[in-house]
Amino acid sequence: MNNSYLYTGKPIIPKLSLKVGDKQLEPDTDFDMEITDNVNAGTAHIKIQGKGKFNGTIENTFTIEPVPAKSLSFYADNTEFIYDGKPHTMHIEVRFGDTVLEEGRDYSVEYENNIDPGKTNAKLSFSGNFTGAVNIPFTIKSMFVNTSTVSSEIINYTDKITVTASADGGVEPYEYAFYVRQKNIEKWRCISDYSDKNVCSYIPPSITGYVINVKVRDTNGNIAEKSLPFSVKSTLKIDCKLSSDVVKCSQPVIVTTEMDEDPKDFSFKYLVRKTTEKKWTLLTKEKNLASIEYIPDEIGNYSMCIIVGNGKDKNTKKYLKFTVN
Repeated sequence: MNNSYLYTGKPIIPKLSLKVGDKQLEPDTDFDMEITDNVNAGTAHIKIQGKGKFNGTIENTFTIEPVPAKSLSFYADNTEFIYDGKPHTMHIEVRFGDTVLEEGRDYSVEYENNIDPGKTNAKLSFSGNFTGAVNIPFTIKSMFVNTSTVSSEIINYTDKITVTASADGGVEPYEYAFYVRQKNIEKWRCISDYSDKNVCSYIPPSITGYVINVKVRDTNGNIAEKSLPFSVKSTLKIDCKLSSDVVKCSQPVIVTTEMDEDPKDFSFKYLVRKTTEKKWTLLTKEKNLASIEYIPDEIGNYSMCIIVGNGKDKNTKKYLKFTVN
């Protein structure tokens, strides 16, 4: 009989060989054997009682050793977290074969630092039928922050703008999505849906202000957003003037447009509206018309929009205000 056995989770029954002289004794015929405390780690006891032609009692002990931690299997639900100022803990499953160990009975868990960003460990200390300690490493990353950038906050008409998406924290790999809208329009348009490409280029169609929204999604599905405003300017320089800021009803107001290039190469579009209205009224759209006359027929405050362009790389617009009394 061995003096020591390793814990198995089942009753341990040593193989015994008893002889009297040359005679091999048979269990249940020549003796009865009682074993106690032979499941859990510790000292087990054997009591052998002779029977039939044999009598007398033999008592002995053997040791059941706890299983070392290195022989166990470990599973953690997540080993990467995002810093949020709160303690992070893992759901850890420890198995001995097909048996799941119980925390608080078979082992205890102690976290070295589970709040601040960095690499750290969960320390599992075993007791009872198991012995030793194991460190399970995990990481707390910085808060998931979108750090995307735009190539310029102001670009010329027909030029492209380039957006580079990036983020700090989160669980890599990331995916990136890009959306755009004009500043005066609420609806977003998707430029590029989620993919592993973090660089996106866009050529805005109008001379106005824009916002590009960048979304970075990490492996856990967390999303960090950032809005990047930019504006599109014209390379054309114009100066628009009114004959007067205040005119009488049914009297003309004259709009004159001056520019540093030949007007015959450009078209001129004039629109007007009362400031209480949303819809613009087109007055005229003609080529080489650098001046027009407008006669208002109602009292009120007015806005006029002058759009000048060549349909290519030089386009711009100006706004003027005047009062009719």
